[in-house]
Amino acid sequence: MIPNGRRAKIRAPRKNLNLEVDFDASWALLAPAISQIYKKNASQLSFEQLYRTTYTLVLRKHGKQLYEAVSQEVTSLLMFIIESKIRPFINGGMNSSIITNNIEFLREVKIQWIDHCTCMKMISDIMMYLDRVYSKESHKLPIYDVGIEKFRDTFIRGSSKKLGDAIFNTIIEEITKDRNGEIIDKFTIKSLIQMLEALPEVRSDSDSVYASTFEHMLIDSAEKYYTDAAKKTLEDSHDAALYIRKIDAWLEDETRRCKMYLPDSTLHKLLPVIEEVLITRRIRTVLEFAGTGLKFWIENKRVEEIGLVYKLISRVSLEHQDIKELFAEIIDKAGTSVTEKAKHDTEQARIAKVEKNKSKATIMNPTTISINWVDDVLKLKDSYDAILKSALQNDRNIHATIDKAFADFINRNEKVAEYVSLFIDENLKKTLKGKSDQEVEAVLEKAIILFRFISDKDLFEQYYKAHLAKRLLNARSISEDAEKNLIAKIKIEVGTAFTSKLEGMFRDMNVSRDAMTLYNESQKSSDLDDSKRGPVDLSVNVLTSTYWPTTIVNAQTKCVLPSDVEKTRIAFETFYLSRHSGRILSWNYNMGTADVKARFKKRVHEINMPTLCMVILMLFNNVPEGEFLTFEQIQDLTSIPTSELTRHLQSIAVAHTTRILTKEPMSKNIKPTDKFSFNANFESPKLKIRVLAVSSGNKVENDIERKETLQKVEQDRKYETDAAIVRIMKTRKTLDHDSLIAETTKQLMIRFRPTLSLIKYRIDALIETEYLERDPDNRTIYNYLA
Repeated sequence: MIPNGRRAKIRAPRKNLNLEVDFDASWALLAPAISQIYKKNASQLSFEQLYRTTYTLVLRKHGKQLYEAVSQEVTSLLMFIIESKIRPFINGGMNSSIITNNIEFLREVKIQWIDHCTCMKMISDIMMYLDRVYSKESHKLPIYDVGIEKFRDTFIRGSSKKLGDAIFNTIIEEITKDRNGEIIDKFTIKSLIQMLEALPEVRSDSDSVYASTFEHMLIDSAEKYYTDAAKKTLEDSHDAALYIRKIDAWLEDETRRCKMYLPDSTLHKLLPVIEEVLITRRIRTVLEFAGTGLKFWIENKRVEEIGLVYKLISRVSLEHQDIKELFAEIIDKAGTSVTEKAKHDTEQARIAKVEKNKSKATIMNPTTISINWVDDVLKLKDSYDAILKSALQNDRNIHATIDKAFADFINRNEKVAEYVSLFIDENLKKTLKGKSDQEVEAVLEKAIILFRFISDKDLFEQYYKAHLAKRLLNARSISEDAEKNLIAKIKIEVGTAFTSKLEGMFRDMNVSRDAMTLYNESQKSSDLDDSKRGPVDLSVNVLTSTYWPTTIVNAQTKCVLPSDVEKTRIAFETFYLSRHSGRILSWNYNMGTADVKARFKKRVHEINMPTLCMVILMLFNNVPEGEFLTFEQIQDLTSIPTSELTRHLQSIAVAHTTRILTKEPMSKNIKPTDKFSFNANFESPKLKIRVLAVSSGNKVENDIERKETLQKVEQDRKYETDAAIVRIMKTRKTLDHDSLIAETTKQLMIRFRPTLSLIKYRIDALIETEYLERDPDNRTIYNYLA
């Protein structure tokens, strides 16, 4: 043998074409040599002599005969090896596939494969000239490759194929043992897998026995194994967390196993099958397990489990359809529960009011319930945002699904626009007082999150304008910067058109402050005529009617002011109109307040009260002690409308803490025959007292008020729809019906969800008013009339 495994380098003998060669005699020399090589006695052979013999046979045109003889000899030797070395491991003979000792059987196959490859390497060295001349000219396989095929035909593809099946099945059994945690000879398995990869398939230029046969068997066995394992796991325990942890462990083990002794190509075929069995077919059912599934994880903030199931589902689908659908269902149920709780509390508050249970009615008043609803929704949103960030890698698709689920259940609450506005109002009046800038910013961001979800943003605008107006006019906002910051955020969301009136309200307040500064300076001037000087300190907000809510603009209440107050009013009006000619001032006393000093028996109190309360109270300066004024007398003297007079008398004659007037007979309701007198015995521990008008605060609308608001919004929507249609048609000139509907819907969606019937109705109205016409040739096409 040549040391170090180097290929023998033998010089070709000089050609002697005159010599005749006896093939049988030459083969009698070569055949025993091949046999000795298989018996590992190659050291006793003369490779130079053997090569010369081969060379001479090929040179004398015996190549074909030699090629076939070598092939047959190798086959005979392999069959002998099978009978002597392999058969003892098989019970029942070669037609059986029952193996007595799996690992020893596989080790013996491995040994025979390695020995065969070594032997064929030596034989191919001897037959080098045969390969170079005959095999090449006849397009035959080299002798080494012939030996590999003969190993395949005898060990794998024998006449009965039982040995091949036994090898395949035994390898798979060992891999199954490995999956079960048993110790196996991984190096032997790896060697046999490499053997199967090296063995070419019959009549195939590319596929190996491994790729054509064994790999399919391996994948099928894996599918069956994990199908049974998953079924057993789920039968033994309905624990979703346990199942997904097992899936993760199984997949990691399978990946490790493939990298250790299986080809890389198998990993990419095997894992999808296992993932299909463990994840695709079963994960939805597992996640729906009551008490251990996805809902349980979310409610108990089991971020690790949620993150793991997200990772597992990501292996089979980047859409995460199962997670998205389940998240949507769970959010919908949780949101519905929050809304149902609010409805239940509202009903309890109604019952408490009917039963006159003051403490219960106070705790569960509609405004508190609405703010609690918003708080509960925000807590729910925060919990899902935390899960999205920590467990779901801020997945865009899931994020969009969560947002849509929130939007759906939020908009099923018909009062959502009002509730969100009340939440903002409460925070900007009270809750945010003393908070840091970061805390204020956080609350504003939460408000904007809810604002994004509201589909009827025009309805929100109505409520927000009304609440903002009262905060500004009553100086109840804790921070003008916070107010403007919120409006800026709303502008970013929906554009300038939405916030222009809100910004106009702030401009009016700033202009009013400047006007009051100039007015006060003019009042201090020594050149001012006394007839134009106001005897009472005055602060006025001049509002542009188009910016402010109609509830404020149209809430003008006529009344007869006390003489000093009337003089001051005239003085300001004269001053203002002298600077702004052509304008008309309409006074809204119903929205103002007055600071009054009142002397009682024990002390003097400074009282801040609504303007109309001041007008009523000032009447009693001229009423002697012990005398009274009736309801009708007060109304005659002040000209205050009945409803407003009733409301303000309740504030100063019925309310327990601000009973500045006494009422006879004492009752909650005000009647035309009631008598009122100054309560000189009024006491309060506070020097400064504030009188609140009954029902003057921002509160949840009752059914009648809500109906009026919705009617106004519906009317505004008609105008907005008309404007959108005209804008589109003015640009396009001609448009078909479906396109006009689609573009109008798209433009209006930023403010509200228009119905198809509304758009059709407004198109017909615009045709009647000759803004549009139907095309005479095609009734589904509209033309714009300039």
